[in-house]
Amino acid sequence: MSETEIASKVPAGASAGVCLAWLILNSPQWVHRRVEALRMGENGRSRWHISHDLTVPAEFSIPGSKNRMVVPLGSLRKGALKNVDTSGAGSTSLSILGAADNGDYAVAMLLMMAESLLGPEIAGASQCSEVLTNMVRATAGGEEEAKLEFTRWLAGSVASLDPRSKGSGFEQRLDFFQEFASQFAATFLLLIEIDASLAGTRCVIKYSRDDAAPERLDAASQQLAWEIPDYGFARSYHLEVQVPPGLVYTELEILELDSNGELSSRVVDAPHRPQVLAHVACTPHERMASAVAGLTLSPAKQGQYQVAGFSAVTVFVMSVLAWLSSLMPGAFTAGDSGPASAAVSLLLTGPALLLSWFSRSPEHEVIAWIMRPYRRMLLLSVVALFMMAAAAAFPLVSPVKELVWFPVLFVQSWALGLFLHQRAS
Repeated sequence: MSETEIASKVPAGASAGVCLAWLILNSPQWVHRRVEALRMGENGRSRWHISHDLTVPAEFSIPGSKNRMVVPLGSLRKGALKNVDTSGAGSTSLSILGAADNGDYAVAMLLMMAESLLGPEIAGASQCSEVLTNMVRATAGGEEEAKLEFTRWLAGSVASLDPRSKGSGFEQRLDFFQEFASQFAATFLLLIEIDASLAGTRCVIKYSRDDAAPERLDAASQQLAWEIPDYGFARSYHLEVQVPPGLVYTELEILELDSNGELSSRVVDAPHRPQVLAHVACTPHERMASAVAGLTLSPAKQGQYQVAGFSAVTVFVMSVLAWLSSLMPGAFTAGDSGPASAAVSLLLTGPALLLSWFSRSPEHEVIAWIMRPYRRMLLLSVVALFMMAAAAAFPLVSPVKELVWFPVLFVQSWALGLFLHQRAS
């Protein structure tokens, strides 16, 4: 079934499934703009703020509870919505339908689409309703089993059809229905209720929710990536990302994939200088397009970044000079350089200062990912200073007093190597 298969005008008294199918498959006609803003805050939360600028066609409005109508806002990955805040036009509150109601509407829509494709006899059978219900209500871990059951039922139903009843373009409509219906095993329709008087009126619907932080591409990567659910739902799509404190972004990109999974467009925001607020605006090329967003981050060039680099270089130079001093007594220091306790106290001041740069309050996990190499440099410098303090505290004899500096040099060379590697990359 293609988008044009749904009638351009729903007759009076049409079922909720017909209206919902039209609204979802033709959403770019009435959803003018969707804006998604990701805020990664100091408290470790990743919060999404989503707004839809839309005009619900009066002829396709779905009656809800008293004086209200049901409106779809696209699909979301299955799972509990956390800390949801909602607001409607003019700051009027809106309600989000629960899982049971969402599922009922989705099943009604899929049954209508199945009837249009396979005929009323197959769609009216109890097996059709059971298979579609199982897929829509599949929980985590049961998605693949539900999709497999649906695929087998669909193949058997198609095989039982009279070839003469299929009509032209049947295979294309079949592929579309299978792809469209299968996504409900892993996603759910986000349905809300708003004032019915807003039908035909342009308004803005907003809601916000907490979610897990985007994932890194790999363990060593500084790029985060995430899928954009229902990318083609609106005529225009905007993505805004505010990075956590202490970080900056160097690039934000959106890769659009067509219904065949082929790359169709790439939109990039790459500022001349690293910034903290990224934004891209896109126009999806087709309704069923999907997309992946990628965000490349780096540390801000101040604070912990500067301290880590300074400590790696400074402590390395100190280690080399101390080692040379042990090999050539008197070449760098006087024979009587004062009590060892003074040198130990001075050396132990360094670890205390370096350790003070580690955060003791909650922070966003993305900060921990990006700053891990620099915190490792600080820890290695702390270890090197402790070892130097221990060497100064105990009067060692040759050749131990010369050899003890090799572990110090190894540890601090590691720290310096990390700094040079991060700077080069």
